[in-house]
Amino acid sequence: MSDKKTENQDSGGAAPEGMDIPDELRFPDDELTRLREDNAALKDRLLRSVAEMENLRKRSERERRDASKYAISNFAREMLNVGDNMNRALQAITPEIKQSASEAMRNLIEGVEMT
Repeated sequence: MSDKKTENQDSGGAAPEGMDIPDELRFPDDELTRLREDNAALKDRLLRSVAEMENLRKRSERERRDASKYAISNFAREMLNVGDNMNRALQAITPEIKQSASEAMRNLIEGVEMT
């Protein structure tokens, strides 16, 4: 029986020195090996999950920044289009048209100029 305790102690299934663990509470070597392999596999899965979550966080932040940049540039492009169209409208109005325009047309022209 002491040979069996020494064998289990060498394989890592032993208690600290001075403690005697009954045989029915000891893990068999193959069970201990399987538990260690399961533990290593679970640690690996955990580390991969943590790394994947970190990558997801970084990717989401980068996509948010890119979307913000795109929205700003898109808004600026639209504003330039509006400005260009307003300038074209003002260039199309000759002094003769402006003098002979009705009150409503003069208000429209003034609004375009103000815009």
